[in-house]
Amino acid sequence: MIVLCAVLSGIEDWVGMEEFAKEKEGWLRGFLVLANGTPSHNTLSDVLGLIDPDAFWEAFMSWLQAALPSLSDEQTCLDGKTLRGSRAGDRVESTQIVGDKTSVESRYYLCSFSGLEHFAQAVRQHWLIENRQHWVLDVQFGEDRNRTRTSHAPENLALVRRAELIFGKGLV
Repeated sequence: MIVLCAVLSGIEDWVGMEEFAKEKEGWLRGFLVLANGTPSHNTLSDVLGLIDPDAFWEAFMSWLQAALPSLSDEQTCLDGKTLRGSRAGDRVESTQIVGDKTSVESRYYLCSFSGLEHFAQAVRQHWLIENRQHWVLDVQFGEDRNRTRTSHAPENLALVRRAELIFGKGLV
């Protein structure tokens, strides 16, 4: 919860999250038990890195659906950091021609539905969101500069950042 609140407040790194927790300790104690005080930046990073991304995703989505039931049927787009290790899905092949160079790229999508038209619509919606989202994540969160690399912390922090996009756009 500290990481989510810090990211919602515009904090981009673990040291900033630690400072945020110290500054907001009184407020945080209104809904968190902090028996040993606020956690250090190393503890925040280590804990987020120890949580299994699938379990984190399920718990986060359960919390989000309970807190925001109107969003429960919305399409959710995830990037490769979040989906690392996934095995099921459909594939789309994309060809790009620039000058005399041609490149072909395969992209994989996880789906809980069938039907080509529905799938094509979901893929187009995904790329509309992805193209807008990447700019925001890189500029606002400095995601491409972020050096979180150990254990599950990159995937879990990416999920928290995307949650901020939902909250930040006034969808709550």
